[in-house]
Amino acid sequence: MGVLSSVARSRLVAAGWVEGRDVGDQVALWREMLEAQGGFKIFPAAERALRQFGGIVVRQDGVGLTCHRQSFVVDPMVAVRSRKLFGRYEVFLGVGLYPLGRVFDGEAYLAIAEDERVFAVGEGAWYFGLGVVEAMDALLVGRMPKLLGSPIGP
Repeated sequence: MGVLSSVARSRLVAAGWVEGRDVGDQVALWREMLEAQGGFKIFPAAERALRQFGGIVVRQDGVGLTCHRQSFVVDPMVAVRSRKLFGRYEVFLGVGLYPLGRVFDGEAYLAIAEDERVFAVGEGAWYFGLGVVEAMDALLVGRMPKLLGSPIGP
């Protein structure tokens, strides 16, 4: 699902990503720690996304297509103690979620759903796209995600 634009691809490559990347050994460690310490159960879409992009750190700043480009990290361990927050968003969005990393200057978690939609969750839910490739492209070129709302009241 989705194709990386040439701009997004070059920014990922600069961050250490290569076509065909597979960090399966690291994903196995994350899976074990997140289940034991955080209560997260991995599903196929999350495993595929992490195998391809896990461990990537993108430091960026500047004008994007429709919003400011911000740095992000693909490391699911940043959410190990946030199962309760993820649970509220699972109810709100109607789908299981698994952490991928951090976005919005560390203010929100990047998460993938069982149906492969990618969101940022924190003080609201933002939709980045269908599939991790589409989401990576949006983050790297500065395409504004869609605000869906929040399960957390005022």
